[in-house]
Amino acid sequence: MKLPSKNWVEIDLAAIAHNVRMIRQRVGRGVGIIGVVKSDAYGHGASRVGRLLQSMGVGMLAVAGVEEGIVLRDRGINIPILVLGCIFQEEVEAILRYSLTPNLCDRDVARRLAGSAKSLDKVAKVHVKIDTGLGSLGVHHGEAVRFIRDVANTENLFIEGIFTHFSSSSEIDNNHTYEQLCIFNDIVREIESLGIHVPLKHAANSGAVLGTPEALFNLVRPGMLLYGLRPSYPDVVCGRHSIDVHPAMTLKSSLGFIKNISAGDTVSYGRTFKAQRPTKVGILPLGYDNGYIRALSNKSEVIIRGQRAPVIGRVRMNHVQIDVTDVPGVRVGDEVILFGRNSGLSISVETVAELINTVPYEVVCAAGRSNPKVYINEVTRDEYNEDSIRRPAGSVPAYKG
Repeated sequence: MKLPSKNWVEIDLAAIAHNVRMIRQRVGRGVGIIGVVKSDAYGHGASRVGRLLQSMGVGMLAVAGVEEGIVLRDRGINIPILVLGCIFQEEVEAILRYSLTPNLCDRDVARRLAGSAKSLDKVAKVHVKIDTGLGSLGVHHGEAVRFIRDVANTENLFIEGIFTHFSSSSEIDNNHTYEQLCIFNDIVREIESLGIHVPLKHAANSGAVLGTPEALFNLVRPGMLLYGLRPSYPDVVCGRHSIDVHPAMTLKSSLGFIKNISAGDTVSYGRTFKAQRPTKVGILPLGYDNGYIRALSNKSEVIIRGQRAPVIGRVRMNHVQIDVTDVPGVRVGDEVILFGRNSGLSISVETVAELINTVPYEVVCAAGRSNPKVYINEVTRDEYNEDSIRRPAGSVPAYKG
């Protein structure tokens, strides 16, 4: 017998659709969107979000690994899917079978991919990733032109796109972003001087969509903006280029138990909270096993019955304690919001992240990974602008099952 969960994340699909429209307005016509749905769409559910983006005419999705791409294909996604992460040689056959587009930055993988494509009488589309300063995955920029030239001369491979990833586009000081952009532009000019035409170019993640309009090219790769999340320094970045995005995820629980304690009593492990007055303590059936990070102990708050209530004591594996002394009429079963909005009150994901010195996407990934998802506000085709539907130039639906 399946019982309803007492903890869940609520995903507002209309908010995501709104955010897509806002991104389109920000980047302008002629710039396509690669919807980043890696890590289960930042905890929001890659299959459901992917289908929504596909229905809205988003021309391409991006995932972290080949397995994520296969799941989307099996769930009915037929637009191009770019694999952003590491590609292993043993994954090449699956890439071709499921018509995934790998990022390519390894010669051994290139040889294996070309050989397998030839044996199947196919041409494999690839996007070459150039490391212009992130210091992670990608062909080092000093070797990029030679690498691209060699791939371009390899039978059964087609370089559909080239891209880079910025390390600091959401930071207060984005000088390094412009340094990376200059390196990328130099490489683009050099390969074009060699007669190598690459249809798709992309560099702008969410921070660059807001703060570096010179980096838009003909595609952008928003991740956190799709889900209504802000960069690390929203006042600075959004002050340069503001955008009205709506948070899509709310983390909810149910009040499971209420008890009264006396002044001087302590709560939870380590006795880190000591009551200064007679206190009514509410217990939630949720803890760090549900993605509510332990570092929030004695720092955060929740919304219950239209009021704020502080988290008290250490967050445990399966329980959180809240002080409901000042919440009139509180009772077992009341809905509790750990982040999100209710009754005109808000606890933003950014606020929660700031309390524990992390980034908003860690918060939503943890919550989405650990709790059932409830989708609200389904979007019909009439609710978005058909005029804005477009796929990036040079891209076609990649998979027909």
